[in-house]
Amino acid sequence: MAVRGRQGEGPPSPIPEVHHTLGGPRLFVRENPPLKQHKPWWSRANDRCGTKREAREGVLARGYRITTGTENSRTATSKGRSFIVAFTDNLGTSATLALQVSSYDEPCMVQVTVPSPPYNQTVLLAKNSTTEVVLPSDYMLRAGERSRKLVTVSSDADISVIAFNTGTYSADAFSCLSKQDLGTEYFIFTSPGWYGNHFAVGNGEDVETQVNITVSGSLLIDGTRYQDKQIVTITLAPQEVILLSDYSDLTGTRVASSTPVAVFSGSKCYSSPSSFCDTLIEQLYPVKSWGQQFVVFPLMTKDVRDRIIFIAARPNTTVTLRTESTTLQYSLQPGSHVSMDLQTGMLVNATEPITVGYLFQGGYSSLGFKSDPFIATVPPSNFPWRYYKFVTKDVFYNYLFIVSRSSSSSSDFLLDYRPLSDYAPTVQHLEGFTGFGVNLGKIGGQHEISHQSETFSIYVYGVENRVSYGYSLGQGESFSGIEQLHFYICHFLKISDEV
Repeated sequence: MAVRGRQGEGPPSPIPEVHHTLGGPRLFVRENPPLKQHKPWWSRANDRCGTKREAREGVLARGYRITTGTENSRTATSKGRSFIVAFTDNLGTSATLALQVSSYDEPCMVQVTVPSPPYNQTVLLAKNSTTEVVLPSDYMLRAGERSRKLVTVSSDADISVIAFNTGTYSADAFSCLSKQDLGTEYFIFTSPGWYGNHFAVGNGEDVETQVNITVSGSLLIDGTRYQDKQIVTITLAPQEVILLSDYSDLTGTRVASSTPVAVFSGSKCYSSPSSFCDTLIEQLYPVKSWGQQFVVFPLMTKDVRDRIIFIAARPNTTVTLRTESTTLQYSLQPGSHVSMDLQTGMLVNATEPITVGYLFQGGYSSLGFKSDPFIATVPPSNFPWRYYKFVTKDVFYNYLFIVSRSSSSSSDFLLDYRPLSDYAPTVQHLEGFTGFGVNLGKIGGQHEISHQSETFSIYVYGVENRVSYGYSLGQGESFSGIEQLHFYICHFLKISDEV
């Protein structure tokens, strides 16, 4: 069990006058006296905020003043104190099932438990650090399995959790949603593959939940085959999870439950134009967290185009897709969907909330080898947050892709306490939005990305010969302005000039 630290070499650049929009009511932090030159972060690695009161007093003691405004904001759903996780079927008889757990401005005690077979591990995590918890491969769900292999991660302070499911030449990862962000209505997205399209539904509550599944395609449940548009009801006991699998494309299948559940979707064996039989997995966002405006950029230049998938939840949803040269429009009904190649940057506007999936198809790139597919959710373009923690794996060539408004330049971001411009990012533009791509190399562990005033979303992914992973951050619900103040000030004080 290793604790990972911040990445990056050299001291950070001086910080200009600060004008942070912290949201909900808006909170501005402005500098009164000019800032002195920074001390290197490694000379004060233990300088962190404590309570909200201590954070506020620390700001005032440094000559800042706090004023309020009127803007609503949303926070990334990756942050919370309780998570439920299911590991879906991967190729072969075993896989490495790993949870990357990151803390924020408080130390914490993290418990990882599974009801059956019994599993219980407690981790003491220092503030602003990351550790890895590896579970036995026995906790991977098999097709049709109904069991109590639901993993619960709980903490006495805020954490975020990234799950990795890694087999032989078959891997993917996903950002775990906190329990407070789960919902009661979901729509599945998979992709036509060789076999093993699947989804898992987990009940992390202490009471039974009724789950109504409206089938899209064909689905075998408890020995009975259900066809398109048929509805089947199942009951999940507390801490129970079920993995449903079929050869058909299950995209558009509706999952509605009597209490909040966690839903995971993907494929055991997806075959793309560049690869044969790879696992895909994503934890799905409930309909309550969907959006109406999106911007999508290709994540990597390679010989195989990636695909995007749009799914509607409400009747008569009009979806308009616009690139620099083309405009397309679709009318969708609940569960209906559209899949297409992504050739260039695309703007997506919908009259009702939709979800958008990004299917990275792998292929040859400038790295000189053929990478494999992964799947991720495209965050809506009402970006929630100005600061993210994320983790990478040192066995992959890792990449960060940032989507922001075009008012941002690369020098406005700090990646691991250095300006993003130091990393020579690639840049794409489309009608008021910009995508920045950064090759992080084979560096694993915890990273941080922030902007002094603008919100944004990110994709994190890694590729190697015949294997890959990917996940996104930046889709969520609103939370209180004072919580945003405390969290953002803590991050800001880490890179200020005073100890």
